[in-house]
Amino acid sequence: MLIPSDQHKRGPPSRCPPSMSVPLALSFCEERSRLCEPRDCSGAACCACYAFTLMSEPIRKHTNSALWLGLLITVLAVLSNLLYFFKVPAAALPWLNLTLPAIGLIFLLIGVVRAFGQSQVYRGKIWGSIAAGLAALFLAGSAWLFVQVRSVPRSVGAPQVGQRVPDFTLPDSNGQPVALAQLFAASPGMPQPKAVLLVFYRGYW
Repeated sequence: MLIPSDQHKRGPPSRCPPSMSVPLALSFCEERSRLCEPRDCSGAACCACYAFTLMSEPIRKHTNSALWLGLLITVLAVLSNLLYFFKVPAAALPWLNLTLPAIGLIFLLIGVVRAFGQSQVYRGKIWGSIAAGLAALFLAGSAWLFVQVRSVPRSVGAPQVGQRVPDFTLPDSNGQPVALAQLFAASPGMPQPKAVLLVFYRGYW
């Protein structure tokens, strides 16, 4: 670091006033440092402002872009679960729900390592660690769901879209047997229904 002369010890000259705010002073000194070499102290303002710039550089930390990118990808991974409600190929969605959290966690871990390894340059040690932990939990849940979905057997005899439903008889919520033909039968004084909405409950809840 450059040591200014006795004239500079009393404070920067009028061209770099002490009352100037830090961002404004840094901007002023960066402009002055372009006009002289680092070892040239012939100009009072140049030498003092160059020393002030070197002293202020450790205070300014860079944005940890890896953390923000990892957080963005993780949020997109959470929102990707909404794609099940749209006309998206269902076969690709489980892989997408698993890949996005993994990529987001990788970027978050890179950002956390960068924040702890170069704490004088990068920020995000606290919130980056919290985000990485939540992303790891979300990735574990996504992996568990991925395995569960892959293990569900395919129903070979399930009716396809547009296919006529075969007649069947099942108990209703009161335990009474109800046939599909009964639902299409006309009630007294009412026209015959053209369609029937069927809701199947899985389990006993």
